[in-house]
Amino acid sequence: MDGTMEVGVRTTESPRDLFGFRLIAPLALGSMLNPVNSTMISTALIPIARDFHATVAQTSWLIGGLYITSAIAQPTMGRLADCLGARRVYLAGLYLIALAGIAGIFAPSLRALIWVRVLLGIGTSAAYPTAMKILRNQAAMTTSVEPRMALGILSMSALSTVAVGPALGGILTGLGGWRMVFSVNLPLALVGILLVFMWIPNDETKPSGFGKFVREIDFIGITLSPGCSLLACCS
Repeated sequence: MDGTMEVGVRTTESPRDLFGFRLIAPLALGSMLNPVNSTMISTALIPIARDFHATVAQTSWLIGGLYITSAIAQPTMGRLADCLGARRVYLAGLYLIALAGIAGIFAPSLRALIWVRVLLGIGTSAAYPTAMKILRNQAAMTTSVEPRMALGILSMSALSTVAVGPALGGILTGLGGWRMVFSVNLPLALVGILLVFMWIPNDETKPSGFGKFVREIDFIGITLSPGCSLLACCS
C-alpha cells in the first residue's frame, strides 16, 4: 500500500521537479569527466615525457589508453546499468575516478600512469549511459514529453568541456605540475558522489544474479568494438 501511494505521489510531480537542478547537476558533472580527461592530458605530455625520460610515441599511450578503454567501457556500462541499476553503476564509476585521482599523484612510472588512464577511462565511461538510464526512469514516472532540456544540458556539458580541457590542463600543469591533471579528478569525483547520495533516487530494481549477469553481457562484442572503431578511423 505504501509503495502504491509513493508511486502515485511521484507521478503528480511536474516535469520541472522531475528534471530539475537536483537531478541534472550530478549527471552533468559526471558527463563532463570523460571529455575533459580526454583533452586535458594534452598539455601535460611534454612534462610527463621529461620526468619519465619517455618518447612522444610512448606518452601517446596516455591518450590512446583512455580512448580505447572508453570504446569498450561505455557500451558495457550501459548494459551493467540495465542489470545492476544505473545509480549503483554511476557510483561505482565515480569511486574508480577518485581512485585514479589518488593513483595519478603517486604513479612511479609511465606504465603506471597509463594504467591510471585506463582506470579513468572505465570510471568516466559510466556517467553518460547511466545518466540516460536515470533520465528514462524519471520520464517513465510522468506522462509528459521527453526531457529535452535535460538531454540538451548533458550534451552541452560533454561538448563544452572538450574545448575547456586543454586550457584547464595548462592551468593545472602551470600551477602544480602535471600530476594535478590527474589529482583534480579526486575532488570532482567526491563532489559527484555526494550529489548522487543527496539527489539521485535509489534504483528500484534489485541487481540481477551473477549467472544472469554473465549471460547477458556480450563479451565478443565488447572485445571486437575497439577494433571496429580503429578500422573506421583508418578507412
